[in-house]
Amino acid sequence: MSELSPEYRVGVAAHGSCAPAHGSGNPAAAARHDGETLSRDADISPLTPYYQDALCTIYHGDCNDVLPKLKKIDLVIADPPYGVQYRSNHRQSKFNFIAGDDTYPSEWLDGVNKIVERGTIYLFCNEASLGDAQRALAKHKWSSNRLLIWDKQSTSGGNLANYGQRTEYVCYGTKMFAPKLNGSRDGNLISIPRVRPQDLTHPAEKPYLLMAYLVMKSTNPGEVVCDPFCGSGVVLKAAKDLGRPAVGIELEEHYCEIAARRLSQESFNFTGGDADFGVTDSNISSQAELLVSPNDVI
Repeated sequence: MSELSPEYRVGVAAHGSCAPAHGSGNPAAAARHDGETLSRDADISPLTPYYQDALCTIYHGDCNDVLPKLKKIDLVIADPPYGVQYRSNHRQSKFNFIAGDDTYPSEWLDGVNKIVERGTIYLFCNEASLGDAQRALAKHKWSSNRLLIWDKQSTSGGNLANYGQRTEYVCYGTKMFAPKLNGSRDGNLISIPRVRPQDLTHPAEKPYLLMAYLVMKSTNPGEVVCDPFCGSGVVLKAAKDLGRPAVGIELEEHYCEIAARRLSQESFNFTGGDADFGVTDSNISSQAELLVSPNDVI
């Protein structure tokens, strides 16, 4: 991999493990900017972070190993491999297959249950893995509150002679409390354009606005967000911009580096319609009409 800049390189786990980097002292503390203090819930474990700043931490490793070692979290947004071994033939620069993308995983929820006493989960899946995702949540004692439908506003993947796939699903669940959302009561159809193929930094990358919307709806500032399959760090960046501490875990070091670079950016704007909006709770909430079916908002 190319060298990370010293201002945000904290420590790189070797060969997919979470072993501390060589050297003495606390590399995480040494790499922090002067005056930065991690929140109590974000400074999580004796694991050596791949990246760490005042709000976000990335661990390079298997989430099954890392999750049980974390402290309490409030929101899980998970986009695990769907078990489809998808690789587009229509991009000039193809991605490699995603590690672990041959079956739909569920054992990672054992680790989630060790660190969530009362919390919320958004679990992404597709048409083929929807049943597996719902059964996994039920097996691990999560209440399934609603199935969200993400309309990508364009078709992607699959047999070009068949109907195009325009939607993916998000299982919304809670543990130990009834559903409670911030802002208005929105419908379960979320219509946000998918990331353009030429802009993807990960083959399964989801749009920033979608992740920011989910973070805003189910957390308050200071509550901790976790993405066990963080890929290129979109969830972490959305949480950081909204003032939520966030923890990400990623198996492939290449994507850890991309996520670290994303988080090192000072600011990020999302696009709604033809206008750019600053990332705040109020601005995301005010754009609800872009996210849900108008007939479903009451």
